[in-house]
Amino acid sequence: MRSLRPNTAALHDEENALQSVSEISDKLTEFEKEVYDFIGGRGEILTSNVPTRMGGAIPNLKNKGVIEVFKKSTSRLASKKRKFVRIRGSKNGS
Repeated sequence: MRSLRPNTAALHDEENALQSVSEISDKLTEFEKEVYDFIGGRGEILTSNVPTRMGGAIPNLKNKGVIEVFKKSTSRLASKKRKFVRIRGSKNGS
């Protein structure tokens, strides 16, 4: 039988995630914040669709742990996978 108590561990993790995002955003440069907002506003985005000028900030943001780069196939028929970028912690891409 399931417990009716709230999952305090999940709430605690969510609070820590919010604190860590605010701490990280203090360490980002203005341009990195601009790229972060660009990616966050679009959810999952192909790395090839990121403007060339903004593409240079992606490795810095990845190293700081703010975004994640992952591969997934774009169609069922194609075996080739493409690189996507999303904000870390966002699973559904929106």
